[in-house]
Amino acid sequence: MYFNKESMIDEFDLIQSASYVKGWSDQAYIYGYGVEGGGYADEPVNFQNSKDGGVVDSHIQKVNSRSKTVKETRQLRSMSERLQRSSYRFSPIDDTVDKELTRSSWTREDIALFCLRSMNNNVKKAVKAYKCFTTMMCKFNSKNGNEIDIHNPTILSQLRTGKVVIFDKLDLHGRLLVIINLHHHDPKLQTVDDLILLFVFVIELIMIENPHNYAAERNGLSILINASKIGFSDFRMEYCLRIVQILKKNFPIKIGQLLIFKPSRLIKLSIKLVMLTKKRLKKKFQIINKIFEPLDSITDFDALSHFIDRNHIPKELGGNHDFVSDEFWENKYQGHMLAELFRKRKASNKPPEQIKIIANGGCTTRRTGPKKNSEKNGRKHRKMAN
Repeated sequence: MYFNKESMIDEFDLIQSASYVKGWSDQAYIYGYGVEGGGYADEPVNFQNSKDGGVVDSHIQKVNSRSKTVKETRQLRSMSERLQRSSYRFSPIDDTVDKELTRSSWTREDIALFCLRSMNNNVKKAVKAYKCFTTMMCKFNSKNGNEIDIHNPTILSQLRTGKVVIFDKLDLHGRLLVIINLHHHDPKLQTVDDLILLFVFVIELIMIENPHNYAAERNGLSILINASKIGFSDFRMEYCLRIVQILKKNFPIKIGQLLIFKPSRLIKLSIKLVMLTKKRLKKKFQIINKIFEPLDSITDFDALSHFIDRNHIPKELGGNHDFVSDEFWENKYQGHMLAELFRKRKASNKPPEQIKIIANGGCTTRRTGPKKNSEKNGRKHRKMAN
């Protein structure tokens, strides 16, 4: 599964700003995985130019080039037949790229394959997941035309605050961990829909890039909502409920835990009241009151160390792991801007094309690019001579 130079990976990860190359942080190569070891690469990812002038990351291409098994090929064909029988809009399952669904080069087959693997190769469940996901993405992207895109000001302005970040370590269950910092969200300036739009953008990015050796696809996703720095007036229970509902109903990613880190007493009380009527969701919620808990203690699992390795808890949450969420998307954004600059520069330096024209029984060549000064001077001298 290869991505062209217009994919999300190119926009975020393929080129890093020169200011970050020397002091490469853990965040800078979140998606730079070793192909054989299944973990992080020991050194920063290597960048090289492709044949078409784009920038290619060899690590990412190797990781994302998983081949389908014979069984999966048959199952994808079965999914396609089921969708066609119901005349579903986004069928058959092939290499078609629907811009109503994504601004990346993610094909229908890529989406269907993720759904199939995430549903443990259950064709019936995979078809349902495919329909739910594509319907939701089409709805989001059709509001104002391709809304789920880094160029959308609503998404870009929120990304750069570190409001929603992908953690560079897995939780203790091997799940991918997404951190939502509510203190970066101003309910007076941004709506709940703005936050949900950003969340959907990040989850789609996770599905496309499949970081940490396909952790989200295989084991699911956990979400840590950092409510330690906000008051009751800035908290909206709707954040938590809509996030879980979107994941459960529309995304083919299994939801693990929804952890709410150190909420105030009033927030904690409101959560407990809401959960009285949400019995199914209650199992997913866990309020985190403290950071560490002795390994041999018997508790209500209200410590962060019960879910994240005690050595990997971020410093901003009281741990020792050097992960600064405020800088996460800034690094990614600088890489995106540098990639755009290289693409524009490459386009401006493109040599002029030549078109062969048959005239008077012969073949002449016409240059479509800018004419050289020597040609202009030659015509000028001939005109003066005449």
